[in-house]
Amino acid sequence: SSVINSVFFQQRQAKYSENKLKSIKARNEYLLTLEASNASIFKYYIHDLSDLIDCCDLGYHASLNRALRTYLSAEYNLETSRHEGLDIIENAVDSLDPRSDRQRFMEMFPTAFCPPCKFEFQPHMGDEVCQVSVQPPVNGELILRFQQLQSRLATLKIENEEIKKTSEATLTTIQDMVTIEDYDVSECFHHSRSTESVKSTVSETYLSKPSIAKRRANQQETEQFYFMVITTKPFSLFSFCLGECFLFPARQTLV
Repeated sequence: SSVINSVFFQQRQAKYSENKLKSIKARNEYLLTLEASNASIFKYYIHDLSDLIDCCDLGYHASLNRALRTYLSAEYNLETSRHEGLDIIENAVDSLDPRSDRQRFMEMFPTAFCPPCKFEFQPHMGDEVCQVSVQPPVNGELILRFQQLQSRLATLKIENEEIKKTSEATLTTIQDMVTIEDYDVSECFHHSRSTESVKSTVSETYLSKPSIAKRRANQQETEQFYFMVITTKPFSLFSFCLGECFLFPARQTLV
């Protein structure tokens, strides 16, 4: 009878140890996924949304600036008596600021552009441990995972640097395209101040330049390339891996 009880106890002990190991692994996986998910969501709302908004309205403010300055140039030469009203418009054009407009737009809709609350740890059946466990049964597995994440992060960092250089160079090119100062139409008023004369002069000079169509085509192609680079950059995967790495409680002892 004592032998049977001993065997039964050993079986129960082995079953308990096995279930405890599974529980530790499951908790570790849950905590790692929890922190990585929070890091990805934070990265999306704090950084990616701003980049996407900047990408979608790139050139809008510069184009609006040029259009309004063209209007100002024509009106100043056509009617000097309207200078007071035109000065008000010019001040509005000078105060155009894409960054402040973007910030104001995001503040107007906080539910869409502010990050939500973080995922909180939810204990299961009285298990209050909320840190990754590094006991010997799972230590080796965590070391391997940590090393794999470090290797992947190094690769992603190189990729991100290359994409960043490409996107910055493309952005500079687009900004040069959209900020060209071609809004001065004073040459249209050298001969006559009539409306028909202005229309004729503009059609013969400003709007009929052969370079306009080519410049617009180049600008559209460059903008499409920039949009593709911005929307395909692997920053989300980078932040996810980074979130997992920072979750390890003893990174120095794991290596």
